[in-house]
Formats: sequence, C-alpha cells, structure tokens
Amino acid sequence: MSNAEAAGPMAVMQMLQGAQVIGILTAALELNLFQKLVEGPLGALEVAERIGCPERSTRILFDALTVLGVIAKDAAKYGLTAVASDHLVPGKPMFLGDLRNIFASPMFWSALPRLGEAVKQGGTIGLHEVVRGRGPRQTRSARESGSACDVARRGEEVVTSPHPPRAARRARGPSPTGGGGREGGGAN
Repeated sequence: MSNAEAAGPMAVMQMLQGAQVIGILTAALELNLFQKLVEGPLGALEVAERIGCPERSTRILFDALTVLGVIAKDAAKYGLTAVASDHLVPGKPMFLGDLRNIFASPMFWSALPRLGEAVKQGGTIGLHEVVRGRGPRQTRSARESGSACDVARRGEEVVTSPHPPRAARRARGPSPTGGGGREGGGAN
C-alpha cells in the first residue's frame, strides 16, 4: 500500500494544496519572517512593524505557517519550530529557502499549466513552451529548453536561467551522444 493510499483523502488534499504551500513559504521567506523570530517568539504586531506590513495580513500568514508546522504559536506570540530554525533561516548551514528560486520560479510556474498539453502532444514542458517532436529533434529541443526534468535526467546542475544547458554544452563541446543541438552538429 502506498503512502497516499494509507492517508486516503487527506493525501489527495495535501497534493492539491501544493501551490498554496509553496506560496505561503515563499511569502514568508521573501518577507524574512523566519529571520525575525531567531531571537525568540514575537507577536504579529511586532513583526508587522519590523517588516512594514499590516498586522492582520501578517497574522494570517503566521497562522498559515502554523498550520504547516514551521511556526509554533503560544498565546499571541509566534516562534520558530526546530524545522524552521534549521532549514528556513538564512545563513544556517542547512538553509533550504533558496530552493524556492527553483520550485517557485516564474519560469517553472508558467510552464506547469501546460503539462497536460505536453502529455497530449508527446513532449515535455520547457521553461517557455511545450516541446514537441520525435527522436533526436525532441531530445535536442528539450535540452535547449532548459526544462528542469531534462536537466536533472542528464545529471547537470538545475538552474533557473532559460538557456544555461546550451551555454554549458558550448563550453564543453559536442555531446558524446551526437545530440548536441546546433552547436554540437546533432540531427535536426
């Protein structure tokens, strides 16, 4: 039995709320909320004044972070959980907040709504378009698009710029598989 089957409808609900979760975490990271709580728990008004936001919306964001389990609420004060302290405070050795630049990048998010179209057409989603085709052309197009899935499959570093794989190929020469695109002389 899979984890989703064991959790039943709650697992499906969590999957459907994935965009909300990344939106909440991204907002908190952009506003440096976790960093503001390093010295200890604070009230929503105190943090709101420090970040230049209204108290009400700051409290709503804190409550959402509490539901996610990265903020602890005690009376009217909000504090870091161990997970947030270790992984969401900039400067900590295990800080993971910069991953939002990949998972929540505008290029990545703009491509996701076209995933169904890509599947229908037998292609992949690139950062700006659905990549279609067959054989070497499809592989070359996917590589040139810089889609995160294809970059990861090749074992290269995942980056958020739309064309780094092409630049990386140019620097190291033609692909050993012969599909290096225009620069490597691969098939079209």
